[in-house]
Amino acid sequence: MDDVVRVTPAVSDDGLYIGSTGQTGVLDTVYGFHLDGTKNWSFRPNIPQLPVLSSPALAAETVYVGCNDSFVYALDSRDGTEEWAFETGDSVQTSPAVDDGTVYAGSRDNSLYALNAADGTEEWAFETESSIVSDPTVVNGTIYIANSDGVLSAVDTHGEELWSFETNGGTNSNPTVADGTVYVGSGDGKLYAVDASDGTEEWTFDTDGLVFSPSSADGIVYVGSADNSLYAVDAADGSERWSYQTDDEVGSTPAISDELVVVGSFDGTLHALER
Repeated sequence: MDDVVRVTPAVSDDGLYIGSTGQTGVLDTVYGFHLDGTKNWSFRPNIPQLPVLSSPALAAETVYVGCNDSFVYALDSRDGTEEWAFETGDSVQTSPAVDDGTVYAGSRDNSLYALNAADGTEEWAFETESSIVSDPTVVNGTIYIANSDGVLSAVDTHGEELWSFETNGGTNSNPTVADGTVYVGSGDGKLYAVDASDGTEEWTFDTDGLVFSPSSADGIVYVGSADNSLYAVDAADGSERWSYQTDDEVGSTPAISDELVVVGSFDGTLHALER
């Protein structure tokens, strides 16, 4: 595979699934691999040479992925056969979320779509004021989504808005939810903690650059910033536990294990730090 990979793979006991960004003469493709690294199948979207910037979501034996040709695709995980395709009004750069038989996907046409996972029919669409380039997060029947204007919305499973919260900058940060609080980064250099039930602000944490997608574990929020730092922030009050400086922007979502937090930086280095 000679393509550029910019997204996170989906992994199951049976295989690994990932989208790619093609280079000269190479079509942009979704791949299914066996766990030994051999290619099982490949799928090309309707319009070639538009990058696949959506990380696939896997549910049962179906891979769901958004593409820049404006479609959300459902593919058979065993052989890559297209099960259905749903067309939005613009490119789909977000990674779908699948919950209780429904696929949720945001589009640059300003809408969050709820699609029947079995056949791709539209259940509803929730329209925002700007494009959606962050992934939806579904927790306890509520969908949390941020748009490029920096507005965080909570939407119920019928497509009705429960509340909205406005940050002071645009965002492509994926919301994360832990212990009744939503955490989201913003282009204004802040990490926001928002009450998941009513959208009230709990605290903010300031950095010196755009804030990317956070992760949370054991009462600590880990988040990278365009100021070249990874921060560990106390989830209770927003105080800084520690920070780690790299040589470039920390734009990846931190991965957390029992003992380590692992993050990639634009300096081309993977950093593994004790929590």
